[in-house]
Amino acid sequence: MIPRAHGLVRGVYVLELGDVMKTEFKLSVGRDRKSGCGCAWMRAITTGAFLSLTTLIGAIGAADADYLIGPGDALRLSIMGLGAEDVEATVELDGSLNLVWLGRVAVGGKTLEEVLTELRELARGEVIKRYSNEGELNLIQLTDDDLFLEIIEYRPIVVSGDVAEPGEIIFRPSLTARRAIAQAGGARSALLADVMVTDPIQIVRWQNEYSRAGLEHAVALVRLWRLGAEIDGNPDIEPPGLDQVTVNSDVLDNLIEDQRRIMTLNRQNEAGDRAYLSEALDQARSRIAILEQQRANAIDLLAADEAEETRLQGLLESGLTLAARMADIRRTTVLSATRLLDLEESLATAELEVTRLQRELDEYEEVRMSGLLEGREVVFSTVLDTRLQMNLYAQNLSGSSGSVGDLGFDTALDVSVEVLRRSAEREIQVPLGLDEALLPGDTLIVRVEQPAEFLTQSN
Repeated sequence: MIPRAHGLVRGVYVLELGDVMKTEFKLSVGRDRKSGCGCAWMRAITTGAFLSLTTLIGAIGAADADYLIGPGDALRLSIMGLGAEDVEATVELDGSLNLVWLGRVAVGGKTLEEVLTELRELARGEVIKRYSNEGELNLIQLTDDDLFLEIIEYRPIVVSGDVAEPGEIIFRPSLTARRAIAQAGGARSALLADVMVTDPIQIVRWQNEYSRAGLEHAVALVRLWRLGAEIDGNPDIEPPGLDQVTVNSDVLDNLIEDQRRIMTLNRQNEAGDRAYLSEALDQARSRIAILEQQRANAIDLLAADEAEETRLQGLLESGLTLAARMADIRRTTVLSATRLLDLEESLATAELEVTRLQRELDEYEEVRMSGLLEGREVVFSTVLDTRLQMNLYAQNLSGSSGSVGDLGFDTALDVSVEVLRRSAEREIQVPLGLDEALLPGDTLIVRVEQPAEFLTQSN
């Protein structure tokens, strides 16, 4: 089944994208001689969809069918043949995923196939609007087979316990516990670290860095709140509380107030932009109405001049009028025809202006939402990074840092690991060997048994 064009009405195509995986189609609906508008974009849709679908099938087939999506996973929703409409988003802490035109969807604790089924149900019958270079509006109607979903980045692994650099590491396929420990700086003995004397100046530095990271974390968290409120269109969403930050109440209140001001200014600017576009569109439509009336009058005037010219031509042939009179009416007819042509050109220009303004008004919300979503992704990453920095400095200050007394993983240490893995309902402990593969979102806890010779020396 190929994409079907359901008619052409004033340059508006309505399509259904079907099963283009079976072959590559060269579809051409035709070219309008007056506007010169071709349909090469339809050939691009079928060819691009064929290549995109082949890639996505490989990606989904490689994924674990039983893998449950969770916070931190990055997903891409694709529409067959429409690469510009791809949506990439990260699953948030509450398990939701914001897919722009499909809205916010709960995906936490579900498999990729379950989420894809829900998205296809939501998108069934939706129409995607696209404008051609000539200003024609193309409406593409979605079917179930047009949506594809893939995981482009898995949630990170958390390594804690007796390692040099506890924290998050990026998940990669076939990542084993041994490799994860190596990426965390290697295993080290907590007992050896505890007996080392830490430079007081270093402690002050850690305290300052912890305070700095805490302030940056609070700023990012409040910005994340403001962006979420603007995306949802709900300024009454509860802001972060003192239990989520390390700064005092005065600092937090100032940060929230600043973001509220930004939110208010953004709403005012957005309202002004929409009002400007709407007013310009109304003025352009009014001009079209005036030009259409003038054109109607010009048509009537031209018809009257042509009728008068025909009448005088008969009188001239009968010798009842002068040739000069005939020449005058012919000049008048030419002027009326020229005036009509000028009005036709002005009317065409005004119609193009209306099309341009309508397109800008239609795309305004899309551009705005895209900017907000991109900003939220950047701020969400900052929240995670600053929280990780705070954890690292807190561990340093508590005496559990691996920055003192490090022992590499290749030394003769007795290392054991345990893995906490979140299932659909709760977090469970999973037995795992050093050379067994981890899964996204796993928490790896490393334990180092103290060397016997060190215990003998300490006694």
